[in-house]
Amino acid sequence: MTPRGKPKKNDGSLAGSHEKAKFPGFRLSLEIEKATNLRKVLEECILNSKVEHLLREVLGIAKKEFHNSIIDLIKRKRLSVESELEKLVEVELRILTLWQKKTDMPKATKLGSAPLGERNNEDSGSNRGC
Repeated sequence: MTPRGKPKKNDGSLAGSHEKAKFPGFRLSLEIEKATNLRKVLEECILNSKVEHLLREVLGIAKKEFHNSIIDLIKRKRLSVESELEKLVEVELRILTLWQKKTDMPKATKLGSAPLGERNNEDSGSNRGC
């Protein structure tokens, strides 16, 4: 009986299925239904494996692209640093050239090959005239 007090209908699905299993047509329809369900499960598995394979390929390509972009970025940074260093060396050479012209000192002295005492004596001699 149902909760409302009505008698439960016996559609014969449980008791009748055992009896129906004796008929070849019914057994055949059950086998067809099982095969159809199995086919759906297999199709879903195949689809999942195809999606997984596709995702792996896409992620592999993305990983390679990311790797290449990072390498390119590092190369550009390195070139930029090298060019900045070259500019810095050029500026230092210009400053050194200007300093050499202004002081009219021999190159050997300007590069630091003269003893320190000799450079101090030259500096002190130029201050006496002031």
